[in-house]
Amino acid sequence: MARRKAREIAFKLLFEESFGSNTPEEIFEQLFDDTEDQVALSDADRVYIAQIRSFTADHRDEIDGIITQFAKGWVVNRMARVDLALMRLALCEILYMEDIPNAVSINEAVELSKVYSADEGPAYINGVLGAYVRSL
Repeated sequence: MARRKAREIAFKLLFEESFGSNTPEEIFEQLFDDTEDQVALSDADRVYIAQIRSFTADHRDEIDGIITQFAKGWVVNRMARVDLALMRLALCEILYMEDIPNAVSINEAVELSKVYSADEGPAYINGVLGAYVRSL
């Protein structure tokens, strides 16, 4: 399975977790109605998804602090959950996964937002993430 699909699964996992109704394991199983999808996940995909889940859980306050700082005028609990999950995913990659270039993390978050977010989502996500990366 391509990294893009694994990233999309990680995003969906983070999004579903934001509702707090199911465990990560339950959410992961729900994402795969078809056993074919589960088989298509490589070991590397599973490791990537687990790392994203772990890093975002362990560093949520730091990640959300960055989002709040660069989302001028917005606080995390007032943001669209889709946009928030995508920014958490991208920032997790930027902060903790050195093998993924920052531009790739931002671009992938923007591309996913074109599918899952409102019309203004891609520009908003690009703006927040871009401002953070430029500040480094």
